[in-house]
This record gives sequence, structure tokens and C-alpha cells, in this order.
Amino acid sequence: KAGETITLTSPYGGPVQVHFDKNDIPVELRLNHVAQHPVWRSEKDNDTFIQQLEANLFDWAELITPGFEVHSKRDKMLESVNDEMWSTPAEMALATEEYVHNYPHVLAGFQGPGIDEVPEIIQYA
Repeated sequence: KAGETITLTSPYGGPVQVHFDKNDIPVELRLNHVAQHPVWRSEKDNDTFIQQLEANLFDWAELITPGFEVHSKRDKMLESVNDEMWSTPAEMALATEEYVHNYPHVLAGFQGPGIDEVPEIIQYA
């Protein structure tokens, strides 16, 4: 509501996610005594993301792409990005997008950005 003040307090900490149901509205956020946990959004974040994970300052980490978001405990994210299957978080993001976003949507017959088209599946969906 316009002019409403909301106060969040947590003895445990953790991520704060802010979402709006409308675009292009003026919003003022005032955050005190907070820090940003490791967040990967693109290949340019590869080195910083690994360094922040290894610094072990936060319990949570996020990997965000246009197609999906992974919210994970820091230790699990570090284990995942250090897997021998990929050499960077960017490679892990591409693999995750392929197997978690693309393939399930292909099999469901969905069409759109980032989804391969398989005519045989689309005709049955």
C-alpha cells in the first residue's frame, strides 16, 4: 500500500526476496545491517562468485539466469560449481539450463525462448 512501512527482523538472517506485481512504480527500499550473499548472474561473475563462496561468510548463494534461479545452501553450491564436469559457474549454469529448463519444456511441448523445438513432440502436445 502507498506509504506503507514494513519492518523485517530475523534472528537467523537469510535472503530477502523483493517482488512486485506491477512494473514502473516508484519504490523506496531502505535496508540496514544487511550484506549481499554470493550471487551469480553472468559469466563476468565467475571469479567473484567462487571467491565469495570460498570466503564462507554466508549460508546461502544464488545462481540466476533468464530461465531459472537456483537458491542453495552455500556448501552445496560450492560443491556443485567445483564439480569436474565444468570449469566455471557459467558452464554449470548452461548445463543446468539445458537439463532443468530446456529439456523438460521440450518434452512438455512448450515453445519459446531457450526451448528447443522438436516437431514430433510439438505435434502431440
